Amino acid sequence: MGKTIRDKFDIFTLIVKPQFIGVEIIMEDDEELTVSDFYCDYATDEVHVEFTDGSSGSFNLKDKFVVKIDDTYNKVTSKKKNKRRK
Repeated sequence: MGKTIRDKFDIFTLIVKPQFIGVEIIMEDDEELTVSDFYCDYATDEVHVEFTDGSSGSFNLKDKFVVKIDDTYNKVTSKKKNKRRK
């Protein structure tokens, strides 16, 4: 499977749709780290991530990152409901 690069992507979306493991997060120094395991702490709004190279880190859930996602990721667009007039 190939991967596509998404710029400024919200990782909370990947956590809610259990597709976060195997995603590559591109750090500020252009280092690509692949997620092997994670734990979400909703009380502090942080996600604790372990990478395949043995390193780990904590990120704020509201931050956006440049990530590489599998091609099979389906983007869901929300549909606006039209209100009926009474």
